[in-house]
Amino acid sequence: MLAAYVSFLLLLMLHATHTCSEDALHSSDQTISSKSTHNTTNSLKTFTNNGKIGIAFPDGVPCLMAQLEARLVIRQLGTVKKISDDTESILYIPSHHTVFGKCATNVNDKSELTIVWATDDGGKYELSHSFAAEKVESSIKSTWKWTWKLKNATLAYFPPIEKEGKMVTCYMTNKSQIWAPLKQSFLCKHALNITLINNPAEQPCDVIVQYKANMQILAYNLDKSNDFGNTYLCDRSKEIGILTRLKSSSTVSCGFVLGACAVATIIGHSVKRHWSFVQQPYFNLE
Repeated sequence: MLAAYVSFLLLLMLHATHTCSEDALHSSDQTISSKSTHNTTNSLKTFTNNGKIGIAFPDGVPCLMAQLEARLVIRQLGTVKKISDDTESILYIPSHHTVFGKCATNVNDKSELTIVWATDDGGKYELSHSFAAEKVESSIKSTWKWTWKLKNATLAYFPPIEKEGKMVTCYMTNKSQIWAPLKQSFLCKHALNITLINNPAEQPCDVIVQYKANMQILAYNLDKSNDFGNTYLCDRSKEIGILTRLKSSSTVSCGFVLGACAVATIIGHSVKRHWSFVQQPYFNLE
C-alpha cells in the first residue's frame, strides 16, 4: 500500500516537471517571436541625403524614396489655427524634419512615408503619404498593367499644450495626380496641389499642400535600385509640354506667314515700280 502511494507521488512529480518544462519552452518561443517581430519592425532605416528622403531595408537599399519640397496653405486647422475668410497662413515644411514609414515588398503591400516637424509655438505636424499598387487597363485593348499611386495623404496637427486644442486630422479629397507604372518613379516638373479637408462634424480643416516643381517619388523599389531609375512624367507636365510646343509651332508658323507676306509685298512693290518705269516713255509721247 505504501509502495503504491509512493509511486503515485512520483508520477505526479514527473508530470508537474514535464508541464513546467513545456510552459517554459512555450514562453521562451513567445519571447523569441516577440523579439523577432520587434526587430523586423525596427530594422527599417530612414535616410536624408542630398535632398532625398526615404526608407531603406536593413542592407541600406532604399525601398521608398522621395525628393520633394512643400508648403501648407492653411485656411483653417481646428479652432486654434482659424484664419479669416480673406486670409491664408503659409507654413513651409522645414528641411530639419523627421521621417518614418513602411516598405512594400510586393504588390499586395502598401508603402508609407510620413514627414514630422514641429513649429516654434510648440505645435506638431505629421504629413503622411500612403501608396498602393493596382492593376489598370492598358492602352492596348484587353491588357492590364501594374501601377502604383498615392492612395491617400493625411495631415495631423497637434496644437501647443498651453492652447488646449484638440488634434486635427485632414484627408485628401481630390483625385490623385501622383502615380506611375509599378517599376518607375514619378516625376513632375511643375507644381502640384493636394486639397485636405475632413468631416464637418470633426475639428474643421481646410488646407492645401503645395508641392514644389521637380518632385520625384519612387514608392515601390521592387528592383532594389539605389536611384530613382526610369521616370514617368506626370500628366500636368505632359499637358504643359504639349501646349508649349503648340505655342512654339504657332509662333514659328506666324513668323513664316508674316515673312512670306513681307517678301510678297516687296516683290509686288518692285514689279509695280518696274512696270511703271517701262510704261513711262509711252505716256510722255502723248
